[in-house]
Amino acid sequence: MISKLWDEYHSGINKFDKPGECLYIATAEENVVAVCGLNIDPYLGQTDIGRVRHSTVQQNRIREFERTVQSKSYHELEK
Repeated sequence: MISKLWDEYHSGINKFDKPGECLYIATAEENVVAVCGLNIDPYLGQTDIGRVRHSTVQQNRIREFERTVQSKSYHELEK
């Protein structure tokens, strides 16, 4: 999964650089432990609806991320 994100980013296919798009990187102890990108949904033609792309979490961190996301409200995640 991460190699596809890397390849598409460096080839210019998907740089998450359109308005409303972003590439997210989560770190712990200065190490990258998760990545995902947010693209505008190409099928709906609306800029306020996105699609999470190439989401990957380091194997030993999956349960930790699940607990963190479940314990946060929508507004806390928005920040």
